[in-house]
Amino acid sequence: MYDEIKEKKLKIDKILKKKKHMCLFDLTFNDQDQFKLYVRLDYVKTSNVFKVVWVNLGQMTSKKTEDWINYNLIYPNEVERFKEIIAKNGISEDYVDRDKVNAKCVINSYITDYEYNKKTFEFKRYIPKCWEFLADALYILFEAMPKYLHVEFQILIEKLIKPQENTIFVFDEETQNIDDLFDEKTIATGLALHKVGAISFIEKQDNVTYATIKVIENHLVSIYDLKDTKEKQFSCTCGKHIFCEHIYAVLTAIKNNEEKKFFKIAKVDSDKPLLDNISNFEYFLCPGIFQGNFVVILGDNFQLLPILVDNKLQYKIVEDDKDKNLEHALTTYLESVNYKEDK
Repeated sequence: MYDEIKEKKLKIDKILKKKKHMCLFDLTFNDQDQFKLYVRLDYVKTSNVFKVVWVNLGQMTSKKTEDWINYNLIYPNEVERFKEIIAKNGISEDYVDRDKVNAKCVINSYITDYEYNKKTFEFKRYIPKCWEFLADALYILFEAMPKYLHVEFQILIEKLIKPQENTIFVFDEETQNIDDLFDEKTIATGLALHKVGAISFIEKQDNVTYATIKVIENHLVSIYDLKDTKEKQFSCTCGKHIFCEHIYAVLTAIKNNEEKKFFKIAKVDSDKPLLDNISNFEYFLCPGIFQGNFVVILGDNFQLLPILVDNKLQYKIVEDDKDKNLEHALTTYLESVNYKEDK
């Protein structure tokens, strides 16, 4: 596959050379799952202009190569801004890409009016943090290209964008620092919350860690972690819509392998043994009781399930803590409403 891409690229280069194009910069992006793109920044000697050139290598056939080549003029001041970005960052560290994806991106810089020691940048799919400046430079080129191609730019910069709460994002814990997603004040507050024991419950269910954390009121934090794809998703019910101090406190607890299991309840009319309810995950995570209801976790939020309906218990406790705190709370509530079990 890579040989085919290389062959197509050489054909394009040959045609552009005949047209007196001098390449200043090029990018070859072979994402086998999605797209195959070749982009160049060229100076055209015959007309004294700069052009952005792009070809969809995945769609390009072996015949009439020239028909697949697209051009757009780019202003000289934009080219100077592009060259300045490269000039300021040309001395760049090496990078070893450990992403387990079937893709390859190679970027070559042929700009010669400054001193630098890095001419080729190679990675798999995402621009690494150490070469973040490449995103600023590529943005200038992609702005001169059709909008439908911007999705390819978004793929390249995916690891550089600070994700929003409750969105799925890719994060490689081997090469990235989770602290980069939070500001200093949030980190300090999150560490303080963790230190004072504000986390009431924290438990992992499959690929999701749920935690309740109390400041003035209770908040539910959900941390989704898909190890195979390195995808994560964070959410918190505090409503700040950013990566908040509650999420950071829970991440700290996860890092320390801390666990404090939730209470668990199941429907009373289940005819299965209690252990079967647990082994088959037929239960609700429950942090406690509030105003005649079991508080349970559904999705990424709290829900209230009534303890009694028509004077009948709706749920039974299938897992309590060693001090039987949920059982005591349930008994106290039932006594307060003078509940008597129907015979």
